[in-house]
Amino acid sequence: DQIKVCFKHPDSLVREAFIQFCYETAPNSLETVGYLVEAIKRGITIYGRYGLYRITEKESLLALLVHLSTDDILRKEFLDRESIFGGDKEDGDKILIEHIQSVLDEDIANQLKKFISASFESDIWYHAEESEFVRAMARLVIGTDPKYPIEIVEYLQRLSKEGNTRTVSNYDHLLSMLLTKETMAEFLKGVAQLDPRTKG
Repeated sequence: DQIKVCFKHPDSLVREAFIQFCYETAPNSLETVGYLVEAIKRGITIYGRYGLYRITEKESLLALLVHLSTDDILRKEFLDRESIFGGDKEDGDKILIEHIQSVLDEDIANQLKKFISASFESDIWYHAEESEFVRAMARLVIGTDPKYPIEIVEYLQRLSKEGNTRTVSNYDHLLSMLLTKETMAEFLKGVAQLDPRTKG
């Protein structure tokens, strides 16, 4: 408990040192995941982000994905800084993507779907549209669920019935990557049933 007070210390160097201590000593602790999440939200971006790359166990990665799916502030900060940490950087988000892939199963895939939907539903959907991380997560999902594009259309149909006019065009980049000859006909049939406002 005496160590934990360092996270609230007025000196940023002390806070950064605390975060580094957490992910170097117990990177897969759920408590560490919580601190990394809060660090990113509070602007301790570099230490928080690099801490995420140390997480390797399924339970901890699943907890992180739950945070990314449900916490609008975290998701905004994470996607907003992707240009700094994403791409082909060997010490960047590529590491986190590989760690998620290593534990990929139905539980992880379902949470990835929630993260992707939340990214497009939020006020920063334009970040999701261009996000390589979001696309990488979608590629992981499609590996376990080839009919994921159809599920997206069904999701859009539900939004349409609820009066949410989120347009299919928001998903253009993602769907163009995910659609196959096998799913195209069913996808177009589903799109035809959408509210005209939802089609974009």
